[in-house]
Amino acid sequence: MRATSKALLTVESPGLNPRRYLLGTGSFIMLFWSFENA
Repeated sequence: MRATSKALLTVESPGLNPRRYLLGTGSFIMLFWSFENA
């Protein structure tokens, strides 16, 4: 849950660091995908 919140926070602040934004988005997608396919 904490990782998901962290990913959401990263997604909401793309101007801070583009690379971090992409990593956050990828992490959120992977977390969501693994949750859906659990």
